[in-house]
Amino acid sequence: MPGFSLKLWTVALFSFCFAEKEHGIVYPRMLESRSATGEKMLKINDDLTLTLQKSKVFTDSFLFSTTKDNEPIDYYVRAEDAERDIYHDPTHMASVKVTDEDGVEVEGILGQRLRVQPLPVAARNSEGLKAHRLYEIEAHEAQHLPHDYGTPNATRDYVESRAGSTNFPMYEIPMAIYPEVWVVADSEFSKQFNFKKDKVITYFAVLMNAANLRYASLVYPKVQLRITGITMNKSPKEEPYIVKVQRHEKYRNILFKETLNKFNTHMKKYKLYNESDIVFLVTAKNMSEWVNKQLKSWTGGYAYIGTACSQWRVGMCEDRPTSYYGAYVFTHELAHNLGCNHDGDPAGDWVKGHIGSEDCPWKDGYLMSYEMKDERQYQFSYCCQREIRNLYNRPEFMLLERTKEDSHNTALEQASWQQDIPVKLLQEGVYA
Repeated sequence: MPGFSLKLWTVALFSFCFAEKEHGIVYPRMLESRSATGEKMLKINDDLTLTLQKSKVFTDSFLFSTTKDNEPIDYYVRAEDAERDIYHDPTHMASVKVTDEDGVEVEGILGQRLRVQPLPVAARNSEGLKAHRLYEIEAHEAQHLPHDYGTPNATRDYVESRAGSTNFPMYEIPMAIYPEVWVVADSEFSKQFNFKKDKVITYFAVLMNAANLRYASLVYPKVQLRITGITMNKSPKEEPYIVKVQRHEKYRNILFKETLNKFNTHMKKYKLYNESDIVFLVTAKNMSEWVNKQLKSWTGGYAYIGTACSQWRVGMCEDRPTSYYGAYVFTHELAHNLGCNHDGDPAGDWVKGHIGSEDCPWKDGYLMSYEMKDERQYQFSYCCQREIRNLYNRPEFMLLERTKEDSHNTALEQASWQQDIPVKLLQEGVYA
């Protein structure tokens, strides 16, 4: 019977893994830690053992916004509950959820392309260890495409009034900044998780954790992202900003520039997003654009550059639910929001005083390119670090310094008294 269950799993797997490389079945186990700090040791297989450190990805409490019976409902979620099983290993660039209640279960990211996930239908091995699938996702394109960042659709005079004068006072750069991100999952994406809150929360915790491993390469200031809220759409009716491509609906094509513009307008209508530095849309649809009367789907993400903390603080990326395929692009696009160009690109004229990244070659292979040829793919270049510092040194970006957890929690308490926002406090461990 164990062999039969594995064969059934293999048949099911073949139907959707046409672009993924299988590494077979593994049986992860916890090892006794010899670390002086008591870090957990997790053996994936004979070739890979992780040294796990506890992760922080949420504000102390955050909102999970969705609908129930077609009515909006928002849930408080405590970070300590949502993060309880989230770990990282900076050496292997691993971001995982690990539980050990009835045997070890591991889900998440093991480096740039390797992934691991439990196989609940497969039998345990002779030692009682649970079976897991170990596989590689396909590589991202390495060509230099200019299509994944842009500027808002606004007049120059209007934009200049936002950017202000270049004669601004110098602010002391803090040791660390904590940009707060509200993540919106579209209905196509959420459907793959059966609209389960706990599964969506876990997925974005692991995804943001992977992003923070890459942001750890920034040192002055240190940058660590925090999820301040998650919206889980259940129906296309909840996302009027999605711009579909006529006669291409069966391929799930959407026009990403038009979608992000409408998403930005939509975001401004809701006080829910007011406390966030960036509002980011994750879609399972196929991001596309028309070029010379041809529909191109060569862009996996799109963001407005240098717009964190502004009224244009939006970005988006596509992802393949449960695969964490979008981890690289998610990290990359958020850096555009924080002011980073592609390495090798000149300064933009939308944000006054923008420096640009011409002195950091694209071919060096840092994260703001798509070369991905060595360990630099996990790091930001000097130019990106300089641009984040440059943007922070403006009064309109001072929001990024404070974690806002105290003010954020106060806002949540006030929101719970509003009659038009049904808020349910989730008790410890209960957010499923």
